[in-house]
Amino acid sequence: MSRKVLIIIILFSLSMGVNAQNTGYPRADGATNFQIWLDYNPRYMINEVATIYGDLGARTIFPNVWYRVVARPSFRYDITSFNKKSERFRTWQLHGGVGFFYTRNLDGRDVLEVRPFQGLRARIPNWDRFQLFHYIRLEERIEMDLNNKHNEFSMRARYMVGNDFYFPGKFLPKGFFLPLYVEFFFNLTQGAQFNDVIRLTPGLGYTPGKDWIFQFDLSYHQTRDAVLDGFKTNDIVLRLRIFQKF
Repeated sequence: MSRKVLIIIILFSLSMGVNAQNTGYPRADGATNFQIWLDYNPRYMINEVATIYGDLGARTIFPNVWYRVVARPSFRYDITSFNKKSERFRTWQLHGGVGFFYTRNLDGRDVLEVRPFQGLRARIPNWDRFQLFHYIRLEERIEMDLNNKHNEFSMRARYMVGNDFYFPGKFLPKGFFLPLYVEFFFNLTQGAQFNDVIRLTPGLGYTPGKDWIFQFDLSYHQTRDAVLDGFKTNDIVLRLRIFQKF
């Protein structure tokens, strides 16, 4: 069952990406771009309160003007665990790590961004039948122009709220879930050229077993250009995420 679901998701993503290539390169304010993101997310629990995790991914945009490779090793520490054997009761978590984003622009500069981050994740409310995750993150963005040897530094804050909703035997077959998240971005300093303003992410996930999760997201991103004041674009992002627990 899991193999069929994965094949369907990949074929759907590729077909959407091929169709998006015919839209032409949108340069007007308010134009819509299409992106495809592919992520692999491993996770290893060191002990009952500490976990190392991360993501390794590839991204591109249509019409095709850049490719991006992402690597983000991270660390999680549970600061409240009423029941260490239950993931539900891990109410408060500290997160930290550093992301590396290499962007190969086909018609311009190549950029390496180093992005350390620190975050706090809370589960409020934490009821038996309804829970919401809140994730506040601070990022320091070091953007290095590899062609002109020019560096920029900026900081931003992110706030995300949402959850993975399960409806076993009611609306969805066993193993399926609906992730739904919204994330807001706040620039603390002027710097990097393009900055997301808001992301709205519904999706469909499938868990074939305790160690694997396959998730397909269809996201809306609104992006603002920090150089051209008031210039905004809209991005539709097709994202396939594969999670593995060791």
